[in-house]
Amino acid sequence: MSNEFVNYYDELELSQHASPEMVKQAYRTLSKRFHPDHNQEEGAEAKYLAVQQAYEVLSDPPTRSRYDQQLNQYRDLSNLTDALNQQEGT
Repeated sequence: MSNEFVNYYDELELSQHASPEMVKQAYRTLSKRFHPDHNQEEGAEAKYLAVQQAYEVLSDPPTRSRYDQQLNQYRDLSNLTDALNQQEGT
């Protein structure tokens, strides 16, 4: 299991400020594009499942709010880590 934080907005090719309607539209478009019944390319099924998971989180307002808080904390921590690494010269 990866420790990397998954950005569900990236999975749906959206910004964090996307409206609920934009989330729904992106989900519909991407789920059709990567659905295993229509796309046999390598990685399509994994992308389809990632799109499903992203939509599940971002389509529910309370869950999305909690996720946004976690995403912002992750970004803050990532920025801090990058700054510390630059100070150390790594």
